[in-house]
Amino acid sequence: MALTGLPLASGKRHREVFEALGWVVRTEGNHIVLTHPHHPQVFLSIPNHREVKRQTLKGIVRSAGLTDEQYSIFFREIPEATDKLEAVEDLFRETLEADGRSRVHCMKCCREICISIDPAEIAAAKQNHPLQCPGEISA
Repeated sequence: MALTGLPLASGKRHREVFEALGWVVRTEGNHIVLTHPHHPQVFLSIPNHREVKRQTLKGIVRSAGLTDEQYSIFFREIPEATDKLEAVEDLFRETLEADGRSRVHCMKCCREICISIDPAEIAAAKQNHPLQCPGEISA
């Protein structure tokens, strides 16, 4: 496969693909170093850049024992761990009450959407609120 067949993406996106394939992050800094439980002697070092060069990616893919075609298929098929989740979290302000309950407000409409001690209830409220949020600041 020509280099143009390999995907251009950030180091973090490539890390997500390799993690989905069983690789485990060992360290993360300027480079993301991964190991595989079945091949502990092999290390992958992915530059933690906004865009990993295709030539660099080709070497990483080969070190992982994959062909360019296999990696390209995995890259397309493995969903991106979305920054949307982080963005959804940014929509809410959570404060801890004296009694241990969390009070959650939507930063878009300034409404309280939940007050609970149960993390599952809080997560459900955060997940469901964007579907019904008017997006207007309440009076």
